[in-house]
Amino acid sequence: MVQEPFCLNGKTGAFIVIVLLAVLTFIVAKPFILTIVSSMVLAYVTHPLYTKLKKLLRSPSLCAAILSVIIVFAILMIVWFLMPIMIRQTFAVYSTLQKVDFAAPFRQLAPKFFTSPEFTRDFTVTINQVIAKGASSIMNRFENVIINLPILFVQFVVMLFVFFFTLRDSEAVVAFFKGLSPLKELSEKRFIQKFNDITKSIVYGMFIIGFLQGVLAGIGFFAFKIPQALFLSIVAILLGIVPYIGTWAVWVPIGIGMIISGNTEAAVAFIGYQLIAAGFIEFFIRPYITKKQAKIPLPNVIIGMLGGAYAFGIIGLVIGPLIIEYFLLFLEFYRTRSLHELFG
Repeated sequence: MVQEPFCLNGKTGAFIVIVLLAVLTFIVAKPFILTIVSSMVLAYVTHPLYTKLKKLLRSPSLCAAILSVIIVFAILMIVWFLMPIMIRQTFAVYSTLQKVDFAAPFRQLAPKFFTSPEFTRDFTVTINQVIAKGASSIMNRFENVIINLPILFVQFVVMLFVFFFTLRDSEAVVAFFKGLSPLKELSEKRFIQKFNDITKSIVYGMFIIGFLQGVLAGIGFFAFKIPQALFLSIVAILLGIVPYIGTWAVWVPIGIGMIISGNTEAAVAFIGYQLIAAGFIEFFIRPYITKKQAKIPLPNVIIGMLGGAYAFGIIGLVIGPLIIEYFLLFLEFYRTRSLHELFG
């Protein structure tokens, strides 16, 4: 008996080819996935402005180019004015940390705990080692940024490229993803609305949070009579909007300077105020803004944002709550045995 050769039908073969190409595409695009997703989110956020410009200029390419130039100009201004300050502060703080005895404030505030010479020595060595390791870690990351400047430049070019074409061809991009969706039209609209609510609340909330953190930091500068408080407040507001930097880049060096000058009690109070202010806004105000605008339960927002940021970086602040909400939505449909309402 002659065995017939194994062959695939058209649909199965096409599916395998699509999966293989998808895997290869992911491997090729993996270094730029975060950049691509971030660019598309940025294009989505600026799309209302793009739409208004297009009504005036009637040229999609020109409107997308104008917004791209604005973004480039804004980034260059931040780099030009703030990066020299941050570089100087980073190296100044690092060199200072090598000389400061960080156990001294504890000995001054609670001398009863340091009556034993052995305990005092061990505590001093431990605290200073922890601070030194933290400072070295920060410097290593800073050095990695400098070393990887060519890669960052390529990422920046890719970001602009994706941003421009996502804006210019926004209608085609939306139609493409809708064509891939297996959802019914009603469910699709529901998911799109959920994405709109979460993305707007996260992105707009980022500016609100940055502004509030900068204002509270500035209040601390004035309250503790820090020199050039107004200028430092403006810098803190600008840095507060920038992900992964924030106001700490301003007030941490100030606190260290106060410790070095011998004003230990004021330094502890100043740093404590800044930590409480930043923590209150980050862990209470930010989730509240997301909950209110996106209409998502507060625990889902907090877990989604923190877990998403840990797993995916800054873009995780957006997709983290989305993933949790979509999972719960599918779970609810499954519980009520109505998954057929989602898919056609």
